[in-house]
Formats: sequence, C-alpha cells, structure tokens
Amino acid sequence: DGTTLRPYEFYQVWFNRPDSEVEILLEPYTFRPKAEIERLIEESKTNPGAREAQRTLAWEVTSFVHGEEATRQAIEAAGALFGRGGDLADIDESTLEAAIDGMKVDGEFAKVAAGDRVAEAGMKAGLFKSISEARKTIKSGGVYLNNTRVEDEEQTLQEGDFLHGRFVLIRRGKKALGVVEQA
Repeated sequence: DGTTLRPYEFYQVWFNRPDSEVEILLEPYTFRPKAEIERLIEESKTNPGAREAQRTLAWEVTSFVHGEEATRQAIEAAGALFGRGGDLADIDESTLEAAIDGMKVDGEFAKVAAGDRVAEAGMKAGLFKSISEARKTIKSGGVYLNNTRVEDEEQTLQEGDFLHGRFVLIRRGKKALGVVEQA
C-alpha cells in the first residue's frame, strides 16, 4: 500500500524477530563476517535474554535503510520510553509519535488537560479499570509519569508534563505503557 515505516517502527520490526528467524536473517541482511554471525547465533542460544543477535540485525538493517543517526534516535527512544536511559524530552516529535503510535485506544489517544488527575489519565490510557485501582497502584509506587514516579494519588497533570506540548506517557510497573494527548 506504499506505507513506509519510520525508523523507530522499522527498528522494532527487526528487533522483535524470534531467535529462529534471526539465525536465517543475519547472513543475507547484514555485512558481518561469518565468524561473527556464528558467534551471535551461539550467543542467542546461550543467553537469549540479551537479544544481541536481534540488536545487531536491527541496527544493521535500519542504519542501511534510514541512516545511523535515525537508528540511534530509534534506540534511544525505545530506552527512554521504558525508563532505561535517555530523556523523554530529548526524543524528537516524529520519533516519539512513531514510538507511541501503537498505544492508541480505539484508534486515537485519550484526551486530557492540565489539571486532570494522573489517576484519571492512566485510566483513560487503558492502564487501569478504575480510579481506585489507579490510586492503589500510585500509593504502592507503581505509576510513572514521563518516567518519574508518581508519589501523590491526587497529583495532577501540569502544562510542563506534555512532551512537545502534546503527549504524556504514563507507565504502570516496568512494561505497561499508556499515552494521553492534550485536548
């Protein structure tokens, strides 16, 4: 359909390949020497959690197609989204949009405004079934607003919380991420 993937999405497609596919894809899609490819395949068998083979494949293919700088931004965005380094404010708007696109609820981001409570925003983002569940999770220290732990159950969104004046990322625990957009 002529749709092209932005660098972040493109990188994720290659990074998320299962181990069995990576073994097959490394040789034709990278310029790495055979010995290194064999080492990467062996590493993926002995330490699959490190995902070194996927990381190498994704880096090689994405940098070839989109360039090294765009690939670096995609990797930094992935780390920043999940609080593993990098600053969310440093992600350029188009990379951020690509990274959060899959987090829409019913095809769009829930709308919020400065002054809305974080608990309600988290519920609108699909992270909680109820306000009381959101408040309980905040109280136990499991909610993050743009990667900063939310300490107060009554905390509200501030103008400065909206990345690029548009988006707020709310994370529940380590992996559940939701996004709301300024109305």
